[in-house]
Amino acid sequence: MSNIIFPADCIIDQPDLTIEMMKYYSKQWSIEHDIMGKGLFKGSVSVVHTPRIQLGASYYSQGILFKGDIPDGCISFIYSKNDVIYNFQNKLIQDHEIIMLTKGDEIDLLTSEEINMRTIAIEEQLFNQSFYDFFGSTPSSILKAQRFSIKPDMISVFENIVDSWSAYLTNEFPRQTIQPTYNTIESEILQQLFSCLMFSSPTKKRKKFNTRSVRDLLNRNIEQFIDIPDIAKQLNISESQLHYVFKKDYGMTPKKYLQSLRLNAIKKELLLADPHSVNISNIAQKYNFFHMSHFSLEYKKMFGKTPSETLKTY
Repeated sequence: MSNIIFPADCIIDQPDLTIEMMKYYSKQWSIEHDIMGKGLFKGSVSVVHTPRIQLGASYYSQGILFKGDIPDGCISFIYSKNDVIYNFQNKLIQDHEIIMLTKGDEIDLLTSEEINMRTIAIEEQLFNQSFYDFFGSTPSSILKAQRFSIKPDMISVFENIVDSWSAYLTNEFPRQTIQPTYNTIESEILQQLFSCLMFSSPTKKRKKFNTRSVRDLLNRNIEQFIDIPDIAKQLNISESQLHYVFKKDYGMTPKKYLQSLRLNAIKKELLLADPHSVNISNIAQKYNFFHMSHFSLEYKKMFGKTPSETLKTY
């Protein structure tokens, strides 16, 4: 595992990536990417490693849905540099909150707009020992039912720690004739990061209905006809309230979310289809697009190219 997730001295710096190229660079993490915004996608990825720590930065020019699993043997932090609405495992992420993933955790992250992400992956044994040394307790005992975030007065410090260590490992460390040990570097990185973090109990707010149940319903019915007003009626709320609360939690309306899921599903089928025999209309109708001109327009708004151009390109 460590040779794959933490290839020491490996440096990746790739600007101007398509979504397909972004998927390639995250293949070891088994993550699926669905575009949730509109227009031609642009992305970038920058990653640097020690034998037991990976510091990564990625940019997505529009909203993205990430689905997957964290690799065995590591702990991962996810943090957004810019203040955007994003949701993890159906929980709205607070400003400057750190998402922490451990073995068995599902990656289910949805953002509705342009985002800069920072990821820090740490070998599990190193993380657990370093966490105990710094905080005097095990991660499981502290983080159970706790929010993990950056201290308000340490936000710029935290970001500078990640960026400066990435720059050091990329530019300065390889040129030094007498290099410090990786153990020393890894210990210093974690000590500095831990000094910026705080824990707090999550704020519980009662809702008239659970938006997660609405999202699950939409996920299950991307090939079926589903009527948003009927969902609101079943929940005994107005359609405008359903839209408002769903958008507050996920950054988009239920209708927009469902359409994005369907367009991404169509694109995946087109990428796997034989361009000489596929019927684009049949695929579109499978996902409840029955007006081809409207479908083609929405598809191009989402991906920056028509369905036919997707077939020819790939």
